[in-house]
Amino acid sequence: MLMPKWKNCQVLQVISYPNETIMKQSINKALHVIGHVLFVCLKWVIQKMIRFDRKVWKRYFNLETPLYKLWWSNHAKAMQKKLDKEHNLKLKAA
Repeated sequence: MLMPKWKNCQVLQVISYPNETIMKQSINKALHVIGHVLFVCLKWVIQKMIRFDRKVWKRYFNLETPLYKLWWSNHAKAMQKKLDKEHNLKLKAA
């Protein structure tokens, strides 16, 4: 197999212009904003699903979804922690 002989073969150098860095920064900022908006939307949807689970599924149909069980376990821990804190304050005051 014959290989071509390249004369004066030069590697092209990539030159970074200031406009490219501004463009990269703009794209990074836009992706950050889009990610934040998606996170807020997802958080809002999950909150509405939990509210629906609590107000409709559990109340009227006595159904407990996995999301409701997760919410309930975290809620129960938080309330117990609050009660323990109040109880400890009353014991220290007495």
